[in-house]
Amino acid sequence: MSNNVPVSSLNPEMQMFPRIMLFEFHDDTKQQPPVARLELLDAWPNHFPEGKLRLENGRRQGYDVPGFIGDPLTDNSMKEDGYRFHDALHIGIMAGLGWSPVMRGLLGLKRRSNPEVDVIDDGGRAIILEESLFDFMGMSKVEFGDSIEEDIDLIFATQAIKYAIDERGTGTDRFSRQEFEHALLTGAQLFQEVKRNRGGYALANLDNRQALYIPKNTNSYISPLQARLTARETLQQKSS
Repeated sequence: MSNNVPVSSLNPEMQMFPRIMLFEFHDDTKQQPPVARLELLDAWPNHFPEGKLRLENGRRQGYDVPGFIGDPLTDNSMKEDGYRFHDALHIGIMAGLGWSPVMRGLLGLKRRSNPEVDVIDDGGRAIILEESLFDFMGMSKVEFGDSIEEDIDLIFATQAIKYAIDERGTGTDRFSRQEFEHALLTGAQLFQEVKRNRGGYALANLDNRQALYIPKNTNSYISPLQARLTARETLQQKSS
């Protein structure tokens, strides 16, 4: 880790999401309650080949590849509802919109060279708003189909969520309701797959605005190396 790096030396790429990221959700059921951890296995492009930086103000910028991000999570509930995997929702939102204050925080990609954006768009209030989506959408109990349009309650929920976030000037007003709906649905479906399988891989592709779930079990297990190749092939297909 490089130390005492001036904030002014951060180039734009060091404050942007990689275009493709591969994550693994680990679930430790030997602990009670069960504990989940999120690991970044690969990122392309990786603008931190030597790992995260320690800035002169004591904060950190960037990520390690591979490396765990965020804190170990339990369901924080009297019943097991899968909340420990809820970062899948944020990965889906990030992939669908290229926006996620939560993922910026977890990946160390806050836009610190712009103090106003750092505090408002990427700051605590925006993070709290995004974190509230799990309960607001009833993530622990709702089964999402192929379209939020199938559920009138979720239509109004989507509109209310977008309005609430837009009104606080967190940078989402540039997205249409359809784009926001797509991102929420992408995240919701990814969460359900991770929860159902108690872990697995998530491949986020910000170029095609998709997040792909890759199961990890005896029938379809892929190694981290194979998963990385899947990410590379996805990019090559996009470019060809």
